[in-house]
Amino acid sequence: MHSKQSPLTRKLGNFVALSDAELEVLDGLHRRRRTLIAGGDLVHQGQTHAAAYILAEGWVCSYKLLRDGTRQIVDFQIPGDFLGLRSVLFRTADHNIEPLTSVEVSEVLESDLLQAFSTTPRLATAVLWAASRDEAMVVEHLVGIGRRDAVERTAHFFLELSARLILVGRATRESYDCPLTQYHLADALGLSAVHVNRVLRELREDGLLTFQKGKVTIHDFDRLVERADFDRGKPMSIRVDNGPEYVSATLQTWAQKRGIRLVYIQPGKPQQNAYVERYNRTVRQEWLGQYIWNTIEEVKDHATRWLWTYNNERPNMGIGGMTPAMKLKLAA
Repeated sequence: MHSKQSPLTRKLGNFVALSDAELEVLDGLHRRRRTLIAGGDLVHQGQTHAAAYILAEGWVCSYKLLRDGTRQIVDFQIPGDFLGLRSVLFRTADHNIEPLTSVEVSEVLESDLLQAFSTTPRLATAVLWAASRDEAMVVEHLVGIGRRDAVERTAHFFLELSARLILVGRATRESYDCPLTQYHLADALGLSAVHVNRVLRELREDGLLTFQKGKVTIHDFDRLVERADFDRGKPMSIRVDNGPEYVSATLQTWAQKRGIRLVYIQPGKPQQNAYVERYNRTVRQEWLGQYIWNTIEEVKDHATRWLWTYNNERPNMGIGGMTPAMKLKLAA
């Protein structure tokens, strides 16, 4: 797989638009390819001088074994993730890494990483961002085990997986493939397999989520987010014109409470207004005026999906045929 199409490139592309030179360096990191079957550790706890790996296909788990033989799964890795990066930096692996399915990985030696990062510091920054984001997910797991109830913990876990898989083009808000068993979930969530079964039944009967036959189906995304207390993130700022609905105290109070900055069109800069009006026209013509809506929730759901496509996938010829997300990264 060429690096332009690899899950890792898609993941890093959410942070920075990689140049051709940086993509070539990524290609070099993929040159030692291996295919492994499920079962048997790829990296052992305590192993020294272990290589890192880039996961291209399949699922992997990181876990630690306790003295009584029980297992705590620390995290699951999906396509686009680095495996054992910390072990390379610390020279000794502090956990085990086991393929849960057949996997395709690229072996990356310490010397490969140092060479790549020294020649392409932006790539190093992107990998650091990805690693930091993954670490934030592990923190959420810790909070979940320590403070969330079983249903909230499980719902949050499935939403985390959804967000990670969407990042590499392997999921939608409605569903994704998931090869995990209830025993895997139990070892990751600090529950018994029987308890996991009860929680999944409750989520299903409440019309929130179904996990059956290797597929997760989210029936009511917004209610699931609310049940899990899942943070979907929010915009840092919103560009608006100077119409009465946007200068009202109600909107300003709403934005201030949520830490969102309202950025108004500046006098003497008509291009800013032209951009807003062009966007509004696109919304009206491409989807808002194309359907008969039954509920506000339908509009919100469609708007969220359309906005993702508009910002991250659809080339905009007004900015050189790139997506708005790519343009923003180049300007950063």
